[in-house]
Amino acid sequence: MSGQLSKAALDRYDRDGFLFPNRVMSETEAAACKARLDDHIHRFGDDARGHGPMAKRPHLILRWVAELARNPAIVDAVESIIGPDILCWSSSIFNKEAGSNRFVSWHQDANYWGLSSSSVVTAWIALTPATRENGCMRFLPGSHRTELAHVDITDSDNMLFRGQTITDDMDADSTADVVLSAGEFALFHVNMAHSSLPNGSAKDRTGLVFRYVAGDVYQTKADFDSATLIRGEDRTGRFELEPMPSADLDPAALAFHERVCGARKKVYFSG
Repeated sequence: MSGQLSKAALDRYDRDGFLFPNRVMSETEAAACKARLDDHIHRFGDDARGHGPMAKRPHLILRWVAELARNPAIVDAVESIIGPDILCWSSSIFNKEAGSNRFVSWHQDANYWGLSSSSVVTAWIALTPATRENGCMRFLPGSHRTELAHVDITDSDNMLFRGQTITDDMDADSTADVVLSAGEFALFHVNMAHSSLPNGSAKDRTGLVFRYVAGDVYQTKADFDSATLIRGEDRTGRFELEPMPSADLDPAALAFHERVCGARKKVYFSG
């Protein structure tokens, strides 16, 4: 399942700002990952949901998530877009429960991440099917070429920490629904306008998200930031390089995760 993207695929990514579906694992493998994630959520409760600390940067504390972040089916495709020097800058769990009112407002990640360039690509991996009924993501094709104005709107159901929301009206007829089967993933540009609706179905919609940056990218909004070197080198030397957990919830990994997440509170993240 590994391999560089074709020229046709890269042309579509350049035109639209996204590329899906791509497959990283079988549906059976995805179900096994979902079961492991369910165990994690059951163990930590609300701390592993929404904005909870155990829902953020799970690649630092779960060995299997760290291994998935390095999967060639994902990383080869990312390399086609941003080049051979690749760091995983962050990861998140997105579990939208059955019947949940939780949603994601229209936003562009580049608006608030504070990264030095747009050589950033997100991989959203579906561990369950992502459908219109259960609140799959929506993209606005071509929006990655323009920075749109945002405001922060408080809403307890918004899965974004700040409730950052694009002020322009979104043309619903122009949006693309990111429908994925379990084990598939979508790639999208850091400036892609995206959102998702509530889950009106009887089953959870569960995804894992990895954000990859090129080796010359660095943080501009805070004095400290960290990232995991996946391939090549960190060419700026401005990230603290993250260790791979030796096992799920290894004590040393948990301590590192707590320190890094505490230091990053100045910068706001979402997915």
